[in-house]
Amino acid sequence: MTVFAAAAVYGQRRRDPANRAFLLLALACCGWLFAEVLTYLPVAVGRELIILRVMSVFWIPTGLLALNLTYALLGRRYDGPFWVCLGLTVSGVVAGLMPGVTFTGFTHHRWGLSVTLNPIGFPLVVAALITAAGYGTVLLVRGWRAEPNRTLRRPLTLVIAGAGVSIAGASTINFFLPLLLKSAVVPRLGAATTVAFTFSVLFAVTHYAFLSSTVEGMAEELFDGIHDGIVVTDPKGQILRMNRTAREILASADHTPAGQPVSSMLPVGDQTDDRSEHIVTVTRGGRDHVLSLSMLATRQMGGLPIRVRLLRDVTEQHEAQRALRSKRDALEAEARRRTDELTQIQRMEAISALASGIAHDFNNLLAVIVAATSAARDGLPESHEARGDLDAVLRAARRGRDTVRQIMALSQIDPPDKRDIAITNLVHDTLALLEKSLPADILVERAFGPDSITVLGYQTQLQRAIINLYTNAVQAMQSGKGVLRVELDLCQVDAQMAKRHPPLAHGPHARLVISDTGEGMSPETAARIFEPFYTTKPSGEGTGLGLSTTRQIVQNHDGAIAVQTVLGQSTSFTIYLPAVDRPATRIESEELSVAGGNERILIVDDNEPVARAGRWMLEAMGYRVETVNSGQAALEALGSNDSFDLVITDQTMPEMSGTELASELHRLNPRLPVILVSGYMEGVADRIPGELDSVRFLPKPMTRDNLGVLVRKMLDR
Repeated sequence: MTVFAAAAVYGQRRRDPANRAFLLLALACCGWLFAEVLTYLPVAVGRELIILRVMSVFWIPTGLLALNLTYALLGRRYDGPFWVCLGLTVSGVVAGLMPGVTFTGFTHHRWGLSVTLNPIGFPLVVAALITAAGYGTVLLVRGWRAEPNRTLRRPLTLVIAGAGVSIAGASTINFFLPLLLKSAVVPRLGAATTVAFTFSVLFAVTHYAFLSSTVEGMAEELFDGIHDGIVVTDPKGQILRMNRTAREILASADHTPAGQPVSSMLPVGDQTDDRSEHIVTVTRGGRDHVLSLSMLATRQMGGLPIRVRLLRDVTEQHEAQRALRSKRDALEAEARRRTDELTQIQRMEAISALASGIAHDFNNLLAVIVAATSAARDGLPESHEARGDLDAVLRAARRGRDTVRQIMALSQIDPPDKRDIAITNLVHDTLALLEKSLPADILVERAFGPDSITVLGYQTQLQRAIINLYTNAVQAMQSGKGVLRVELDLCQVDAQMAKRHPPLAHGPHARLVISDTGEGMSPETAARIFEPFYTTKPSGEGTGLGLSTTRQIVQNHDGAIAVQTVLGQSTSFTIYLPAVDRPATRIESEELSVAGGNERILIVDDNEPVARAGRWMLEAMGYRVETVNSGQAALEALGSNDSFDLVITDQTMPEMSGTELASELHRLNPRLPVILVSGYMEGVADRIPGELDSVRFLPKPMTRDNLGVLVRKMLDR
């Protein structure tokens, strides 16, 4: 039985620890049995000791070898108790080789050779064997109790039963039987007790062989159930095995194309690097599959070299990454566009701050020039030759005033209130005015929509924007020939257009297009045309403020401006302005009638030439005027003499501003009218307390007409 079991285990050719441990145990049992058989045969005198020593070498270690098998079956690592049992076994073997320790003599009888056991030494040697075997049995029982799978419990049950029978049999025959018979001469049946253990192990091995095939089936199912494809080839690239996933991707789900070259299904190339990974594309069923292909280096399987390739279908991930890259590129482009817009806004804010200061100082200069020139001109007879020169000075001052207005528009300096404007009428009237100076060879085409388009805005600013674009179009046709086309209609701005042209909002908009058939612009020039002070004209022929001012005006109206140009062919500017659903209030122009008077007026301005210019204009109308250069001086003048009928004060002064002076004057005399003069009116009204209803505003530069009209209106209240 032992030889048969050993042959069965060896026939499996499995080199796992359990098989090796069992073969060692079977070898010891066979050696024990062989030596015991020799004792039943006639033994030559003098040979007895050799046979007994050989028997000790085989039978004493069986307990330790059974424990070793238990460790292998349970997958345990050698620990302290194992090494203790090993020490006891080695001591027992050494004692068994020494005469007089385990037996004291031997006799020949009908059973063969019989030994006389040492009542002290032999039980100690047996105890070493039983300790190892018993501890192994305890471990088997623990393993059996800890194993929840009933199928895996069965071989453990067989081994435990066999070990128990063998230990009980060996103890009975070799220890308890001599005590019961009160004789040391007993038949030697110790090797026979291993039959039970060998028999149980035989069935366990057979059962494990059955389990091994089950595990192989489970492994095959697991191999096919892996979501990644696996292709096994020989070193020449011939396919040996494929799992289900690989078959579905490369061939048929039910057929492995064994023997075919893997290169016929995969663009493997010269993949020789261990764990190298490549992205390849294969077409199956009319669809492209993106695969991640990894190859392991040459391995051994059953003594044969193989190569294992791992496939993973990453088509969805690849498409998602491509969509993500596309989205990222779009976001980066949007970020660049917004960054450019932010840079332009910051640049405009810087220009705005600079422009407000320039407008203030320049207005003061113009006020002095206009007042002094007008006074000098009015004092000369009509026929005086100097009047022509003074008229030229006034014309230059008016051009300077227009430049200041452009700077003020760039600086977002707006009138107090917007009005409903009939944009169609405004464009008609502006074109009628401009066409008088148009070259004869330039044809003007008009394409207007309904007349009922109304926008909310500032009429003067919108007219200035139209004039700037019209002038640009005429100047672009340098040959003096071409077509200037003006289109106006009502359009709907959707969400996509609003996103493309901030700050537009969804809804109806007036669309004004002014295009020309001039020379066009390069993309580099078109990208900079709205920058303040940027111009392509020769030095002295342009300020570079026209288009930047136009853009600022449009943005002040919550609109947008766009340009389309083709170098050498044409340029087209498009303005979008929010439309309102109500008719415009037509503003009738009124002739300014300047009436004078003799009331007393106090002018407050820290700039003496400006104060003197205002005094000249008002005195020419008959008013009595005094000037002071600070708010504190004005309070002192009014404190000593409250007979002033009106105070005109500059807004921007050191120590005390115009609004602060107006508040103090209201506290002294609530009925005293005050006129605030400033070249930068934005936000000034917000700083005036609500109870100061006797305060009005006058923008710089002051002219004789607008100053005279407002003064008279305030005095007549």
